[in-house]
Amino acid sequence: MCTMLAIALAGSRSITSHHAIAPVVQAALASGASLSVGCCVGADALCIHAALAIPSGPQALHIYGIGCCVGASARGWCSLSAVGEVRAALAAGAHVLPWCGGSARIPLAARLVRRSQAVVASAQALMLFSPGFGSLATAAFAAARSMPVFVFGAPPAPVCAGGKWAQSSLFGRPCWAWQPTQARLI
Repeated sequence: MCTMLAIALAGSRSITSHHAIAPVVQAALASGASLSVGCCVGADALCIHAALAIPSGPQALHIYGIGCCVGASARGWCSLSAVGEVRAALAAGAHVLPWCGGSARIPLAARLVRRSQAVVASAQALMLFSPGFGSLATAAFAAARSMPVFVFGAPPAPVCAGGKWAQSSLFGRPCWAWQPTQARLI
């Protein structure tokens, strides 16, 4: 029996170049992985765009929204939301899960954190692209769950005490992998 690897994707909202993201996303999809991603501009939007460039990409893409983009309005979204990309992915057959951070009554910052945690909880590994503060918090959440965490680009600061970044590769692409320090046995 073959099991599909589920990978969560996250990264900086300010990244604008698809050159580092598209080859990794497309290699993951070509390997049969399913991808879970948020709904913001930057890395999320570039991951969505890369997945839509492959015929089978949309069916393997799960987008976790902070609002609802069905119909004419985009309720619950904010200026950081990639509503156009999410709508295009939905039209192409991607799975879009609305309100993953909770209802509009929950403050935006809390909804974004809860949405990111839902993305991680849906996967078996986390890939980060040019991570910033929020992405590193997501990486710490994943590392606390003993989930493999990979960073493409320069290695960031440690995600938590008791580990380090080590050179690695994933889907044939160079990256950094979080290596937790083994707990000391008594």
